Amino acid sequence: MTRFRRTLRQTFTIARRDFIATVFTPIFLLFLFAPVIMGSFGAIGGMGAASVSGGAQDKTRIIAIVPAGTARPITQADAGLRALFRDEEAPPAPTTVAPAADPAAQARAAFETKDVDASAVLYGLLDAPQILYGPRGRRSADYLGVLAQTTLAAQNLGGALPAIAATKTPVTRSTTSVGASTSPPSSQCSGSSS
Repeated sequence: MTRFRRTLRQTFTIARRDFIATVFTPIFLLFLFAPVIMGSFGAIGGMGAASVSGGAQDKTRIIAIVPAGTARPITQADAGLRALFRDEEAPPAPTTVAPAADPAAQARAAFETKDVDASAVLYGLLDAPQILYGPRGRRSADYLGVLAQTTLAAQNLGGALPAIAATKTPVTRSTTSVGASTSPPSSQCSGSSS
């Protein structure tokens, strides 16, 4: 065996021993796989949070306590109004309930049920509805007001709002918009001196 081969074999032996002593230590392996471990913990936590959030969102409802004859027109008006919203911006799904002897007490009790999370509850006549809403239900209450108005208008017009054929034309600006302008706005004051 030549001297070069022996030196080369000794060098590879030392390199192999050093590699095994460095790489196969628990600390090195921990640092090597730390991004994978942390990423998997983050993914598991994110999926858990999404399922909890999605489950709570599926149980949130807006409730309309209305007579049986009004339930279908409200559902039809909701379908028309809901088309205006993106999925993530749409109000909670509506539920119609027949009124009991005391609709006001029934509306308050709707916030205490365990099977749904009432965001807002409408009861009373559609031309003067009473709307109760929870801590985060102001937009839902506004939506219920518009829903009552749309349903009443459809009922007064014979069951459905008239269909219109709107012409929509996109327009592009030839100048920058006020919001895109980078210059500070000039303040103009008008007043009279006495």
